[in-house]
Amino acid sequence: MKILVADIGNSKCKTAIWDGRRLYSRKVIPTRVIDRNSFSKGIPVAASCVVPSVRKILKGSDILWIDAFLDTGVNFSLIDMRGIGSDRVAAAAAVARFARKSSIIVDAGTAVTVDALSENKVFLGGAIMPGLRMMKDSLHRKTAGLPLIKNNFSVPPVFAGKNTVEAIRAGTELGFVGSIEYLIKGIAGKCDFRKFDVFVSGGEAARILSYFPKYIYFADIVLLGVATIWEREKL
Repeated sequence: MKILVADIGNSKCKTAIWDGRRLYSRKVIPTRVIDRNSFSKGIPVAASCVVPSVRKILKGSDILWIDAFLDTGVNFSLIDMRGIGSDRVAAAAAVARFARKSSIIVDAGTAVTVDALSENKVFLGGAIMPGLRMMKDSLHRKTAGLPLIKNNFSVPPVFAGKNTVEAIRAGTELGFVGSIEYLIKGIAGKCDFRKFDVFVSGGEAARILSYFPKYIYFADIVLLGVATIWEREKL
């Protein structure tokens, strides 16, 4: 059976068709343009959404909204189940589907989540931090003289910047990957993970993996998690 799965994030909405084996017909639209007709495909729809205003727009639509109270394949009982974002729920469900040992899940988009999933599929908590673009935007908007620096993946940043642009790149880009590494180590220690895998997804995944190539890239982690939960609920 085919379904439409959606990952409605703060800035982008990703959709795809799931046929029980694979995702295809992927599309990306700005979240701001979503309306009541955005998911009218004549097939069942399941969605993760972290934008309350979009949920209001689509209120009454026949959509399976992802949350921690559904049959996810993950035990969320140790955390605040009402407050956890559906993107984190879906990502954990996707990893639980395949992982064979404890895992740390990094989803790096507008915001970055770093979450812990035990070997026996218990969600142990995690951390949320600003994404790289948000860091740069905040520096620019909250100061009088610091420029807005675009991401430039082709030119690596240096630790000791010789001008303002280089210094901002050092603080944001190197601070970004350094913060994630520190959180991973801290979470693994707190959860007593001796052996674990790190899965990375999201728009900044390539940057993270360029510094930590042993981490595992997990494409479409939220979409696959949404599909996984739909199957567990409906099939």
